Amino acid sequence: MEIEGKITFLFAALGALAGCIFGLISVKDYFPSGGGGFFVGLLFFLISFYIPYKVAPSVLRIHPAEFPGGKWTYLSAIKKGFSSFFIMWLTLWILLYTVLL
Repeated sequence: MEIEGKITFLFAALGALAGCIFGLISVKDYFPSGGGGFFVGLLFFLISFYIPYKVAPSVLRIHPAEFPGGKWTYLSAIKKGFSSFFIMWLTLWILLYTVLL
């Protein structure tokens, strides 16, 4: 499998895990019900996206210079992995929230 495929799969898998966690947390009402709930959710989402960005080189066993574009930066992670991460996160979050509610 090519490097870009591995990156996409890693972000999709960790997005699915984050979506499951968010689905369970949302049903249990751990988020505040006021206006701060959006910001807490956004913060958790950004943290859950930051984790795959940091672990990608070690999990994939690829030197950062071997990544597409010559180096592994946060911008390249957003370009390569955000769409798969977001789609899996959103799909599983909605699914679990709907089923468990």
